[in-house]
Amino acid sequence: MVDNRAESPNRTKDVATDGGREKHNGASFLPPSPCAHCGKPLPGLRNARMKVHPHCFAAWQYWRTTGKLHAKRSVGETTIPRDCRYCSLPIALPRRSRQTVHEGCAQGNNNEMHERWRKRHPSVAKAVRDAWASRLRREVLEAYGNECVCCGETTPEFLALDHIYGGGTAHRREIGKGHIASQHFYSWVRQRGYPKDLRILCHNCNQAKGKDRLCPHEIERGVRLDGTPIAALP
Repeated sequence: MVDNRAESPNRTKDVATDGGREKHNGASFLPPSPCAHCGKPLPGLRNARMKVHPHCFAAWQYWRTTGKLHAKRSVGETTIPRDCRYCSLPIALPRRSRQTVHEGCAQGNNNEMHERWRKRHPSVAKAVRDAWASRLRREVLEAYGNECVCCGETTPEFLALDHIYGGGTAHRREIGKGHIASQHFYSWVRQRGYPKDLRILCHNCNQAKGKDRLCPHEIERGVRLDGTPIAALP
């Protein structure tokens, strides 16, 4: 006997038959059956071993492991009082439904955890910090063209950011101090959306220009970096 349904053009390729029941990607159209947990009907297209809804199973599993009823998770606000699990002081209402700590307590605890981890793993922490600093510097240089605007140098190790209108040393001191001052500066540049008053110069051109001086490349070209001609030198 020929199964005419298999030859019907309206049937999709992902539909198969198993004992007269249609199967869609491993699931079958089964007769209506109530959920063993809530009693509501299960979906018709389901696995034969499915006895409860997925959310009912998750609620039962949560109760089994914690002994508490599964609360509905929401991103809204609630007026149910709750104490901070770090300082034990009440959280101001209305609070976020998932909020269990004060924002200040969470930030302080994270900082302490990171500091303890850095002390336990100094070599790993240094490698992570160096990799982050290298990636940050590379992103900033690429945003400004990754090339010295004076001589065309493209070697990343020879490039640096220059303040077009001066004041770069004072600006860097305001942002950060110590050996990570440059990291703070590059992070500041990225957070501000790469300001237009910065440019890339190689260390030679940057040192040659100094304060209100001309780079030898500018003298050779007879034109400043801003496009203005240089008056003939005596």
